[in-house]
Amino acid sequence: MTSALVYDRGLTRADYIVLKNLENDIAQRRDSHSDGKFDGDWDHISSESQTEPQQGGEVDSAAKDIALLKSMRNPADAHFEPTIFVSIDDLPSRLPKSVNKLLLQPFISWARKTARYETDVVFIVHLILYFTTSVPSAILLFRNFNLLHGILHAIMQVYYVGTYTLMMHQHIHQRGVLAKKYATFDKLFPYITDPLMGHTWNSYYYHHVKHHHIEGNGPDDLSSTIRYQRDDISHFLHYVGRFFCLVWLDLPMYFARKGRWGVAVRAAGCEFGTYLFYYTMATFVNKKATIFVYIVPFLLLRLGLMAGNWGQHAFVDPDEPDSDYRSSITLVDVASNRFCFNDGYHTSHHLNPRRHWRDHPIHFLEQRKTYGKEAAILFHNIDFLMITYRLMVKDYEHLAKCMVPLGAQADLTMEGRVEFLKRLTRKFSEEDIRKKFKKQAYLHVLGWRSARATRASTGANARDKFLNENNVIHGNIDYSLRFRKLPAALPNMFRFHKTLDIITLFHKASSPASVRVSNLLKQASTSAQKSATQDAETRREPFELNITEDAPTVDQVQTILEYVGQSGASQVVKGARDDKDALKKFKENKENLLRPLTVDWSNGKAIAGDNESEILKLVNAQK
Repeated sequence: MTSALVYDRGLTRADYIVLKNLENDIAQRRDSHSDGKFDGDWDHISSESQTEPQQGGEVDSAAKDIALLKSMRNPADAHFEPTIFVSIDDLPSRLPKSVNKLLLQPFISWARKTARYETDVVFIVHLILYFTTSVPSAILLFRNFNLLHGILHAIMQVYYVGTYTLMMHQHIHQRGVLAKKYATFDKLFPYITDPLMGHTWNSYYYHHVKHHHIEGNGPDDLSSTIRYQRDDISHFLHYVGRFFCLVWLDLPMYFARKGRWGVAVRAAGCEFGTYLFYYTMATFVNKKATIFVYIVPFLLLRLGLMAGNWGQHAFVDPDEPDSDYRSSITLVDVASNRFCFNDGYHTSHHLNPRRHWRDHPIHFLEQRKTYGKEAAILFHNIDFLMITYRLMVKDYEHLAKCMVPLGAQADLTMEGRVEFLKRLTRKFSEEDIRKKFKKQAYLHVLGWRSARATRASTGANARDKFLNENNVIHGNIDYSLRFRKLPAALPNMFRFHKTLDIITLFHKASSPASVRVSNLLKQASTSAQKSATQDAETRREPFELNITEDAPTVDQVQTILEYVGQSGASQVVKGARDDKDALKKFKENKENLLRPLTVDWSNGKAIAGDNESEILKLVNAQK
């Protein structure tokens, strides 16, 4: 079967490089089959079957491509290229030299200092765009409504909303898109622009960061697809309808069930506050303008968000549904990656939610063999919304043509791909869910769900090794996760299991300081358990405590460095000057990690050393 990859002219340079490397991998695997025969059955697609032949030339080519992409996102490198416009690559070379020198370069220099990351000049460009088009247009509509203007305004917002939403996706995960000195504006501008694009205030943050990434399309995820037949339109309509009609209630209730009452109140307050704002603008300012400026974008966005999420999590492996590799997909396409800041790399995002958007293609290239071994799914030349549409019309043949086989998937015929994909869209019964999600606690304890990358890289025995050698201290009981049950005293309304915040101590038993921190955290965990039934305003919230002498993964170290900031790199890795140097030193020698190191994965905080007051402040913080 010959390769039929489509290289759209609109692909980003990174996506083009990714596809070329995948095409080389496919050709390399097929050349290794001397008989030229391929297996049409999906049954052999498993972690154990994913063996890859190695050829030096292809490895060298991939390494050069990875080095190129890294240099293009490194401000200290001569090849550095900030992203300026989503639609144009390498803009300076396309302009007259005088325009580039006198106008573009001074703007880029200013924007690089204004953006949170120097790569993200594009975010400054888009903020300027929204505040010079959307905001003035909305003001004019409220001052002097005109139907044609209202229709054109709504069309403009629909055109903007995808890129804006994924810019805000970076905002909520990276805690802003602007440099720290612009923190006030960074926090306030979404209260102006979010409603214009259809977002209610802060709901994206609470639903996506505080909920979806904690649950990861699992049983407690309000946007989970596992209880639906993902190619059935009636199931899809039920899925969208529930979100449309009940998310205002479901999300606060979710946090209440988890005992996170403060978050529940804030989530409800933001949602109802936005509705009150809509009512006020319609009643006291201009009803018609409110419909076109706020209500139409609101309705369309909610439909788009759920249709997109359906496509992102439509293919779920029935054997390992709690694997990030097997419950989400990767797309290499123009709409998702050029215009939506690499949103197509959804598996990479779930493995590390705080990974910078420019790093997703780099991560994928570096880990593509792991993706293959884990039977991950990758499509090209199709976006999430079109995946949802193709599923609704049961056009698996088109999806099979868009599939880029990873690892042993390259052995499948087109008919084999169709059967493989159909198997991944089946509804899970409640019995299936009870059986298949038993591993979730183990994966959460390793931290931020990116721990699944650890399991994949260290082999199937990692889970058993962890369960046998590591005990979780919960309250005053020391017991293996294999038999862990949540204490009955914890809030457990409506029979939902409680998901606790995860705190990991990277421990060194020979260090007196680390022993002190270990004892402190054990005492705090016991105290938290005893106070679980107290008034929500005064109690210390229970948490899962993982004490380990194992080293974190590179991805986890990168996340920890983001938690502590540039100034904290030297406290995490011995002798590190900055984040880049810290990662380099850690890769050279994992003993360079300074312990004790306490990490609250659920709330994005880390404390290096044995500062008792800081550790207690982290533990005692109301979540």
